[in-house]
Amino acid sequence: MVIVIDTNVVSNLSCRVECHEVVELLRRSGAFLTVPETIVEEVIRTSDPLVRAKLSRTLVDLLDDCPVLAHLWNQLTWGGQRFLCGEIAFKPFTAVGTDSLKTHLRNGDTLRPCALEQLQEKKNKQVHTWDTMHAQGRLRFQEILEKDKLIPDPATWIATMLKSEVLRNIMLESVFNHTERELLRPRWQEYIAWNPICRSFLELFLLAIRRHAIEHETAGSRNGPKWEDYYIGAFVGIADRFVTDDTRLRSALDQHRKYRGRVRWETVSLKEFLGDLHGGKLRSDGRQMLEVLPAQV
Repeated sequence: MVIVIDTNVVSNLSCRVECHEVVELLRRSGAFLTVPETIVEEVIRTSDPLVRAKLSRTLVDLLDDCPVLAHLWNQLTWGGQRFLCGEIAFKPFTAVGTDSLKTHLRNGDTLRPCALEQLQEKKNKQVHTWDTMHAQGRLRFQEILEKDKLIPDPATWIATMLKSEVLRNIMLESVFNHTERELLRPRWQEYIAWNPICRSFLELFLLAIRRHAIEHETAGSRNGPKWEDYYIGAFVGIADRFVTDDTRLRSALDQHRKYRGRVRWETVSLKEFLGDLHGGKLRSDGRQMLEVLPAQV
């Protein structure tokens, strides 16, 4: 049983008196609970040191021995090498310095200002990347509307864009190794199908663009989660349970699930998750644990 949680779940659990009981139940269940690196960065970036310390302790306790998973873009680029080497199945990568990240969390109330500044700078760069992709995607959608005069349904939109040069270029631009990038170029659709994190992100991104482009540009921001949530939500592709109380993210994930049809994962609220946990429905038989690969450095 693989469980992925988002930031608001960490926040909500940190305020609950029974959080310790939840952690104990998780350990007894044998479930694999994990988060992508973006969650750790969001927690560490919390401005109030007391709140940051509480969130950090909660996240460390929830993770226990399970590793932090590498950022979305690392899963995409590092996976390319494994794909080209003929790996049969995708395995997600752990974050660089997982132990160091957990140490940062344990010392969350004593972080130096420079560390917070570095995280903020990294966030600003990622915001720029997301905004650029969003702008490109919106433009492409508007071109389709001008040509066909009809708004394509989600399935048609996804099928069209998954064959487009625009999406291919967005994906390949993140692959820094020139040789790997050129080898992936003729096989990029195969790679998307092979890498469930990459596929989920691109589909969520394309559905977000469709929602954003239908309405006026200034109204689009109301129609989806904040940008980090798409980087977190992409990990739904490797989860049995994705836990979130964020209504906008939940709506985006439900639309994605509806488009995909029968899938492995379920998106559940914290209340539903705790109900399953207390009811013993999350027990793992040891054969459904997530296999991970060490980070590439």
